[in-house]
Amino acid sequence: MLASDTTRPARESEHEYTALWQIDVTAASPRAAAQQAREIQRDPRANALVFDISAGDELPVRVDLADTDAEPDRQPTAASHLSPSEVAVITTGQKPNDLVAAPHSGFRLDRAALADSIGAEREGDEDCGIQRFGDTPVEQIACALLHAENGKAMQTPAGVDLYALKLLPEANALILAIRESPQVSALTLERRKAVGLPAERQVASWPIDSGWLSDAGDRTFLGLCLTLEEVCAIANGLMPALRALLDGEQMLLDRVEQPLNVLTYNLRGRQTSQRYSVQDLAEWDTETTITLWPLLIEALETGESSEEWDGDRQRSFIVVDHAERYLARQLVQARTAVLDAGTVRADALPDPHGGFEQHLA
Repeated sequence: MLASDTTRPARESEHEYTALWQIDVTAASPRAAAQQAREIQRDPRANALVFDISAGDELPVRVDLADTDAEPDRQPTAASHLSPSEVAVITTGQKPNDLVAAPHSGFRLDRAALADSIGAEREGDEDCGIQRFGDTPVEQIACALLHAENGKAMQTPAGVDLYALKLLPEANALILAIRESPQVSALTLERRKAVGLPAERQVASWPIDSGWLSDAGDRTFLGLCLTLEEVCAIANGLMPALRALLDGEQMLLDRVEQPLNVLTYNLRGRQTSQRYSVQDLAEWDTETTITLWPLLIEALETGESSEEWDGDRQRSFIVVDHAERYLARQLVQARTAVLDAGTVRADALPDPHGGFEQHLA
């Protein structure tokens, strides 16, 4: 984040302001990022025209110098809405803290949007604190979070939802959980159901006593913001676990759907590898299925098979780790489809030694 904080002695009719300008850049080091941002700021062709202006403890005002319709002498008595696309940080390319996602990719509170939604004008406004959202700390946190989400003040990673689950009142605790949004999870629902995976995936913190809040007693608007920002920090700490869960699920889906690695040579004589299913290899063709059958059965029994076939091609079939039962299942399905067509006898597609049952267990 590159910030420009300018102050000078104020004349009688003037006020002292803090001007903040931010931009996304990608660089090898913080210093290089600052230099690159400075070049952009000084470039007359660049659109470095948007500033956050604040005075004292008043909330910032977003000023766009390209907006000729804006009032030139507007006073910072109320916060303007800051859209997610307008908030920027420097991206260094370095790995973020293991527990907290980068600000631009994680959960983040838009203080100005929150102020707009509840009518706050100053950070010290006591009528706009967390106490307005309930009688108990747990209820206050859960309801304040819901209000921030409904008021578009809580920026979340694409495709992820955040929930605050309240426990019984006497527990005075809540659970913070993140999960894929229903729209995203619906895209792979049928694939997951086919392999026995649950319809929903989520990760959650342990039950949290409301005393974990560092500013739990602050009844001002600033205290509300700090509370919700701590919620964001905890949610960001859960993101790596959710990503690992989704990555592991994708690996399982790939293993189930494409249990074979096929090694071959390209036109330049270099070895290449590609994942396949039995149906991909057989192309749903009876003759191709019969030709490949001995090789695929050998791969199922020994883990790999290699033999020249089709006259001018040589391919090696290797079973993906721990994918034997998925290969066996696809072989059974392919044989059933061929036999149902009624064009070949069952002995053209024999069982492996010991039968398929031992591989399907």
